[in-house]
Amino acid sequence: MDEKRNVSRDPKTKAKMALVIALCVCLFSMVAQNILATSGGTVKIHRISLQTASGLTLSGDLYVPKTATAEDPAPAVVLTHGSWKSREVMSTYTMELSRRGYVVFAFDQYGHGESGNVHATGYDTYDAFTFVCSLPYVDETQVAASGHSSAGRALNKAFTLAQEAGGPQFAALVPVDFEPDYKDADGNYYNKYGNTDYCVIASKYDDWFFSVKGSDGTWQNAPKDYIYTENAKSFLAFGQEPSTFEGTPEYNRWYTKEIDGKTTYHGIFQSNEIHSWSVVSSQSCGYVIDFLQMVMPAPNPIDSSSQHGLLKECISFVGMGGVMAVIIAVISLLIHTGTFAVLKAETPVVRQESPKDITGKLWFWGGLIITAVFSYVTFFIIGPPIYNLDPVTQQPAVLPQVQTLLFGVWGALGGLFSCLVMYLYYRYYGKKNGMDLRENGVVLSKEKWMATIGLALLAVACGELVIWAADYFFQMNFEFWVVAFKAFRAEKVFWMIAAAPLFLLYYIPNSISVNCFRNNKVGGPEWVNLLILGVFNALSAIVIEAIQYGTFVGTGIPFWSKTSFERQLGCWLYGIILILIVAPYISRAIYKKTKNPYLAGIVNGLMVTIMSVSFTAQYY
Repeated sequence: MDEKRNVSRDPKTKAKMALVIALCVCLFSMVAQNILATSGGTVKIHRISLQTASGLTLSGDLYVPKTATAEDPAPAVVLTHGSWKSREVMSTYTMELSRRGYVVFAFDQYGHGESGNVHATGYDTYDAFTFVCSLPYVDETQVAASGHSSAGRALNKAFTLAQEAGGPQFAALVPVDFEPDYKDADGNYYNKYGNTDYCVIASKYDDWFFSVKGSDGTWQNAPKDYIYTENAKSFLAFGQEPSTFEGTPEYNRWYTKEIDGKTTYHGIFQSNEIHSWSVVSSQSCGYVIDFLQMVMPAPNPIDSSSQHGLLKECISFVGMGGVMAVIIAVISLLIHTGTFAVLKAETPVVRQESPKDITGKLWFWGGLIITAVFSYVTFFIIGPPIYNLDPVTQQPAVLPQVQTLLFGVWGALGGLFSCLVMYLYYRYYGKKNGMDLRENGVVLSKEKWMATIGLALLAVACGELVIWAADYFFQMNFEFWVVAFKAFRAEKVFWMIAAAPLFLLYYIPNSISVNCFRNNKVGGPEWVNLLILGVFNALSAIVIEAIQYGTFVGTGIPFWSKTSFERQLGCWLYGIILILIVAPYISRAIYKKTKNPYLAGIVNGLMVTIMSVSFTAQYY
């Protein structure tokens, strides 16, 4: 009995068991996501990469229900994402529409994901449309287009291109969080869309659209009141002057008009949410389903209240956790091998007591607060100039991704400032109170450095292998809302190499701070201590979001709203908050096994680098 108990407590055996469990979690996520996405195998997913008439590569996922055949062609939906993201964010819509019998082509816009790296909004949607129309199992007279945010701009442009080409035309358009074109080149109201059915899904708290902007960018109306604007009235009146609209316009109802012998539908449906949430929102997705099933009947009609999108997102999020668990388990296992045994913690990590004297408390809480303040201030100093870099003439060729560049530089500055705070703490307080930098791992021996780098790279490679397996075998990835672990093409490795130093400059100092300077009993249980550190990691972003959306809810207009950068604040920071809160937990888990803060920092830095580069826009 004692022998069996000793075996079960053997660290190497426990690491093997942890690795097996983590892999099982990942496999569960892959399989469950695939079952949901394919509606239990009734929908086939095809990976598509084609050279289009524009001379560019267009990549996407084609969802084909079994009911779509050459003998009985199905209606189809061309589906695209908004700026800075890729097709994965629209997985809820892709799944729900294909589940109802629509052929769905969810693609990466040019300059995003795996498609060609140029800025050509609208041409990508039109090229996707012509591709879908050419499929023998698609009814080319019943092809609609939908998408989120700036995808609406692509829809409007693609509609114009289709008209000019004179071939198949869009049967319906349904942008989520984007507006129609209201006026012609001379500034007169007109019905650009003829007898094409058009539905607008408008978020009540939209950071970008549904308000009329003054010449200085000032919002003239709250997005929640969009329905009462002149633009909305003209749209509902099918391009007539707003003054001709009779009565009071209403959300969530259909307006019809006979145009060229066809009853044409226009409508504006309001969802009670913020701009970015629409990609996973059952309410917004439900409106799209209802609209399409009305104007372009589904082969397999299902009530819009029956949706699995959020369930799939949660299962995918579990897979993200599984990937990080794989990385931690690989480290736990390999530190018991000859090559990496030098990294195994020789003595247990002991949490320090909470600071008792006022000086110690000031150093602990003051350090957290001043670092958060520095982060807040520098975001508004460096954010606008980097955000406004011209993608053709000013963005660095080694990293043609403005979002990655902005957050990388911001993080690097924060990391360097954190180093300064830790240095001052050690010199004026820690050293006097018995802090030993060699004992807690801040100072490493030469033999540990190469092993640290090697193990970090190997562990991250194992995590990426799991991600690639999900993509190759199940056509799935691991994501939730605006964060994602996804496969990427080889070209992006060079951009990751360019971006990695910036992110490492943040995550390595952060790991040192979390594990060597603030690993104490402040907050009581360890998870509370880590939560405190995680919240302070993300505090500047949390404060920005709180100010932005607190004002939005209270007044109908966000606090920052005039410039493009200001409107982007909310949309870009959600994922950062989640990552920064979780990072200390991952870092501490690795540190407790190795007493090596650099290993944990490198792992976090590399994973965030890969996530950032693989999941945003790039142009050159």
